[in-house]
Amino acid sequence: MPTITIKLDLSSDLQYRIDKKLKNKKKPLEEYLLELIENDFAPIFQFEHEYYFNSSSNKLFHKEQEIELTKLEKKFLLYLLSNQDKFCSIEDIKENVWEGKNMSIFTMRNIIKNIREKTYYQLIRNKSNHGYRIIIK
Repeated sequence: MPTITIKLDLSSDLQYRIDKKLKNKKKPLEEYLLELIENDFAPIFQFEHEYYFNSSSNKLFHKEQEIELTKLEKKFLLYLLSNQDKFCSIEDIKENVWEGKNMSIFTMRNIIKNIREKTYYQLIRNKSNHGYRIIIK
């Protein structure tokens, strides 16, 4: 990876705040800046009705209001987002979201129902014998 040198002329107050943050995070400046850049370029998935998912924070929002999700709801959404161009079979969902652990179809349907209640019904589309898919704007 090429090295880029950047000269910053920071105020003493800003320098102090950055130093304090680096000390709290226990990270070198380069690692902290790289994290900031990666977060800035992380995709935001836009949905209908002013819903969106910020992949850098792994949070779902309606307008500017965060929607609280359980761990499984979030994991399910992340899996659908990472496979947004196709329907995900129940077997694939079980393997990747539940990591092969026992999962009843009723549990998965309940997760989907909860997400739809927190957002809107058409966010997750299902197709018989194909699985589930998230609909991105």
